[in-house]
Amino acid sequence: AACLRRAGVPYCVTVHGALFSSALYRRRLKKAVFNLLFERNYLNNAHFIHALSVREKEVLLRRGINRPVVVVPNGLPPATDVRASRPDTLYASHPGLRGRHIFMFIGRMDAWQKGLDLLIEAFARAGLRDSALVLIGPDYGGSRHQLTTLADRLGISSEVVFIEPVFGEDRANMLAAADVFVHPSRWEGVSLSVLAAAAAGKPCLITR
Repeated sequence: AACLRRAGVPYCVTVHGALFSSALYRRRLKKAVFNLLFERNYLNNAHFIHALSVREKEVLLRRGINRPVVVVPNGLPPATDVRASRPDTLYASHPGLRGRHIFMFIGRMDAWQKGLDLLIEAFARAGLRDSALVLIGPDYGGSRHQLTTLADRLGISSEVVFIEPVFGEDRANMLAAADVFVHPSRWEGVSLSVLAAAAAGKPCLITR
């Protein structure tokens, strides 16, 4: 940003949900120092700030940003509109799930940001009969072990299924089995997973 300013080249910044209070809670001392020394000046010298939602714009304005904030949500590129060719894929690999109501999460398995700890606790409390929670995605920071331990402690380990990440047509095939797509993030910009699930006609249970 400093090089761009010296060269007289305008720049814009997309913060991707990084300034929500829950996001700032992680390593909050380091982030507070960074904001004081660098971030505020960096943002307030931008030509404009790109927010992914009206909610994110509100957060930016409360942090004292004095630059214009432009709201442009995420969208899905045409290549992501993949049709399911084998909608029984989930049941082929996990036949015990057939006949159950499937609550499905697809994304980075980050227990804290994505609220997956809250999701498993809520699923245990709900006591939903003939239902299963399917979590698909790459492990992040040991979250899978944490979530597996939590499900075991709550007595629902047989109802929570963890699956490695899938992409493209394989992802569409997995999503086809979902009755409800769940994404209870503590903070988020505009999740591409939620957009993809909504585009596939799935009801979505999400946080604000």
